[in-house]
Amino acid sequence: MIAGIVLVLLVLVMVETVSMRRAMESESVEHLRDELLKTSKLLNLVVVPHTTPEGMETLRAYLKELVTGDGEGIVYLALLDEQNSVLLQTRDTPDPMPPLWDQSRPLPDAPVVHAVQPILLGGNRIGALHFGLDISSIRETHANIQREQLLLQAGGLGIALILLIFFERRINTRLRRLMLASQALAVGNYSERAPESGPKELAQLARDFNSMADAVAERTAALQENERKYRGIFTESVAAIYVFDRDKNFIDTNEAGIELLGYSRNELLNMSIPEVDADRGAVQPAQEHLLAGGRIVNFEHRLVRKDGNIITVLNNSRPVFDSDGEVTGMQSTLIDVTERKKIEHSLQDRERELDTIIENIPNMLFVKDAKELRFVRFNQAGETLLGMPRKDLIGKNDYDFFPQEQADFFTAKDREVLESGKLLDISEEPIETPKGTRILHTRKTVIRGKNGEAKYLLGISEDITERKRAEQELESHRLHLEELVAERSASLARAEAIAHVGSWHVDMASSQLTWSSETYHIFGVPVGAQVSLADFVGFVHPDDSDRTMAAWHDALKGAPYDIEHRILVEGKAKWVRERAEMVFDAQGQPTTAHGAVQDITEHKAAEQAMTDAKERAEAAAGAKSEFLANMSHEIRTPLNAVLGLARMGQRDSKESENRDRFHHILNSGQHLLGILNDILDLSKLESGKVKVENQPFKLVATVKDAVSLVASQAGEKGLAFSLHLDPALPAWVAGDSLRLRQILLNLLSNALKFTKEGRMQLQIACQGELTCFSVIDTGIGMNSEQISRLFTPFDQGDTSTTRRFGGTGLGLAISHNLANLMDGYISVKSEPDRGSTFTLCLPLEETVPEVEHESRKLALTDSRLKGIHVLAAEDVEMNRLILKDTLEYEGAHVVFAENGYQVLECLKEWGITAFDVVLMDVQMPLMDGYEATRRVHKLTSALPVIGLTAHALGEERQHCLAAGMVEHVTKPFDADDLVAAILRQLRRPKPATLSDVHATPAQEAGSKPVPQSAAETPPDSLPGIDLADGLQRLRGRWPSYKKVLLMFRQQHSASADKMASLLEQGDIEEARLLAHRLKGTCGNVGAKRLSEQAAVIEAACNANDPETAAAQMAAFYAGLKEIMDGLAMLDE
Repeated sequence: MIAGIVLVLLVLVMVETVSMRRAMESESVEHLRDELLKTSKLLNLVVVPHTTPEGMETLRAYLKELVTGDGEGIVYLALLDEQNSVLLQTRDTPDPMPPLWDQSRPLPDAPVVHAVQPILLGGNRIGALHFGLDISSIRETHANIQREQLLLQAGGLGIALILLIFFERRINTRLRRLMLASQALAVGNYSERAPESGPKELAQLARDFNSMADAVAERTAALQENERKYRGIFTESVAAIYVFDRDKNFIDTNEAGIELLGYSRNELLNMSIPEVDADRGAVQPAQEHLLAGGRIVNFEHRLVRKDGNIITVLNNSRPVFDSDGEVTGMQSTLIDVTERKKIEHSLQDRERELDTIIENIPNMLFVKDAKELRFVRFNQAGETLLGMPRKDLIGKNDYDFFPQEQADFFTAKDREVLESGKLLDISEEPIETPKGTRILHTRKTVIRGKNGEAKYLLGISEDITERKRAEQELESHRLHLEELVAERSASLARAEAIAHVGSWHVDMASSQLTWSSETYHIFGVPVGAQVSLADFVGFVHPDDSDRTMAAWHDALKGAPYDIEHRILVEGKAKWVRERAEMVFDAQGQPTTAHGAVQDITEHKAAEQAMTDAKERAEAAAGAKSEFLANMSHEIRTPLNAVLGLARMGQRDSKESENRDRFHHILNSGQHLLGILNDILDLSKLESGKVKVENQPFKLVATVKDAVSLVASQAGEKGLAFSLHLDPALPAWVAGDSLRLRQILLNLLSNALKFTKEGRMQLQIACQGELTCFSVIDTGIGMNSEQISRLFTPFDQGDTSTTRRFGGTGLGLAISHNLANLMDGYISVKSEPDRGSTFTLCLPLEETVPEVEHESRKLALTDSRLKGIHVLAAEDVEMNRLILKDTLEYEGAHVVFAENGYQVLECLKEWGITAFDVVLMDVQMPLMDGYEATRRVHKLTSALPVIGLTAHALGEERQHCLAAGMVEHVTKPFDADDLVAAILRQLRRPKPATLSDVHATPAQEAGSKPVPQSAAETPPDSLPGIDLADGLQRLRGRWPSYKKVLLMFRQQHSASADKMASLLEQGDIEEARLLAHRLKGTCGNVGAKRLSEQAAVIEAACNANDPETAAAQMAAFYAGLKEIMDGLAMLDE
């Protein structure tokens, strides 16, 4: 039974052994799989925390420990990167790596099983761990068990099984707990730990695992804390933060970002950068720079908010990278700087306003740098006072402009101000300027930097030269009063009261003041009240206190005490002037002072009133000059045509009777022109500056000239006119025939105007040394009150007279003044409705006749400028053509220049002596006529320069004379006036240098141009053109005039469009120059109305009034079109 049991047991054992072997084989395979899995996970957990460069050495030591330990059975370990390159390996690592064991198959026969474990980080494979496990121990264990089974029988088998189960359960339990802890760690449960009991190797593995788990938990907590802080900063930041992807779409923002642009979060996360870019792509280059990996610092650009408002932001951005270092987007931090930009613009506007104020203050303002005391700024008043442009002043110091001693004084005072930091007041400071010696009142102070350091010195100087002169006059008057006081001491109190001058005495020891009665009155203190020096100081106006006390202290040192300042009397300011004389003892100490005080409040008020009156008078004079200029223009326009046609008629008429008629017309026109010149300068006449001539003239002929102008009109009106001449009248007298004829014509015209029926009579008789001219009429007459106002300018007796008969009321006033200038007078006798008698009496002395000058005959029979060489400067081609025709017709040789530079080039090329005279247009491009004239006179003072200008006012003549021109001719010019002006200036023999070069064929033949044929006659009229005026300027030569008109049409058909374009572009100066050229050109061709319209546009441009200029363009367009349409007929 035992044998059977043993046999059965042996069978069972054998069966069990075989089964066990098979089971152990299967279990070993499964166990090996589990071991490989556990080892792989464990190794992954161990390796991942040490993948940083700092952890590589720790990992190397740990792998070595795993291989050399005897509990794991690990033969080798090798750490590979993503490209399977070996990063770390143990000594026994095979090369190359052997094939891996396929875990679905039985254990291999080889003693080592090869396996691989991927290393994962964040779900991504970052490398692999190759290792080898030794299975030879497993095989050996199997063989020993088989041998022991035969020896130990069933008991050994049972014990082995028990032990095997015991150990298997023990090891598997600990490995299972380690695996569970690892799984918990992998899912984020950082509190789970593996038990550290059991075998040494497993306990060590558990401790390492727990250390690793602690490190992972700590690192995770730190990352979470950083994430919390970042999210807090991102969320709570006052600056707007935006995150964009590579396509520039919003993917995140904070509350400040939502508030900045005004969109909700959902709206913003569905938008992109271009949708809020206010400048249409202005930020695109910056974005491309960011996506390329760069950064943006303090980049300003504009964005548009949801409400449509534009804001300016300051942008600081950086790129956002992924784990592979690729740019995945951008993060931008924006700060709204819209208000700051507005403040900056406001500050810039205020700075410009301050500059405008500084430039327009009447006193000189200068700024010096604090280190070298060089000028860094001057205002316009400084330029004017010193007579130098600003560019020549900046960068210089006092030594560059003033004598050494004076510059030393200025520099010392500047240093004193910079060191003390106090305001310095220099009441009198004489300097030399182009205007002579000027006395300045200068105040200086220091300008400090933001750290309190002295940076600049500011000075303001007031020119008090005129005030000092007034003070000297006042001083002279004051001294005179003091002499009277000294001479009449008995009447001192009364004299002080009359002159508002009080006296005072001060005792220096007691500071006690003694005042006269007038001084008490001036200061508003009861007479006899006790006053001290301190009381006096209390009366001084606070603004004048420092200056007054400084003058007093200087006087105590010996300086003169003479000062004007204000005092407060019952709250009201008074101006006083004080002078004093100090008395010093033997030691030089002041003991007493005797002084005087004068109330100059009324004087100051009078000075101000005088200044105001002067300004009003100047304004009135300006208005008056403007009126006279306009009136002159209105009269000159028709007068030019009359004179031109009369000259043409006189020159071309064959019959003597017709020539006489034209002669009378010319005489009348010249007479009217003379009157016009006097009216234009009415202010000069009223001030007595008009000069009268004293030349021989035929008395009767002059009278008949005047009578001929009104006699025919009297006949047409049905009035009987008679002239009674005293037989004793001399044939020739000395005087001013033009003025006489002007007065007679005025008196006769008035008689004709105010006489409706009856008769007019002119009686001329000798009454002693006087020649009396009586104009008698049977007109409306006047009463005594009307006669009293008769010679008042612009007055005609009463308003009804003006309404009924017209007129300006200037005629009798001018006649009265002219009679006085000629040492005569005008008397009036009149009764209402019974007529009037005006009598002019003049002291006309009898004289011998003067032979008539041959030049008048030459004017009609020969070339007046024959052999004369003229250099003419004119920038308008049409005006050059008219000048050329006029001058060559008179026999002159002409060379033209288009600007001042060309004038100088001509003089250098042909020589100064090649020309007799220069005709200089005033307004030309590049270099105007004024500057060109000055430069011509630098070359030579012997060459006369005659100005050509479109302005008729006396101011323009003064400008021409100031530039060095000998006289000026007004455009559009009269040919006779131009010729006369040239002939007046010839001072030397005529050179022939240019004769051969510039003479025309007609001039070389010694004859004038051939007269025009009958076929070459002008049309009866041209729209917008005064044919008579234009023909007169060219001596009636239609072919020449036609050429001028066609040139005008060719050159100026588009001038209106050009001027309108300049006005639209805001180029006011160019528009003004074009209008000025058109004004002169239109006047020369006879387009008078268009010339007047151009003058209006020029005036508006001069006044910087483009709106008014643009408003005139419609009329200018219409006028130019009318002329151009009419000139088109000339081409047919």
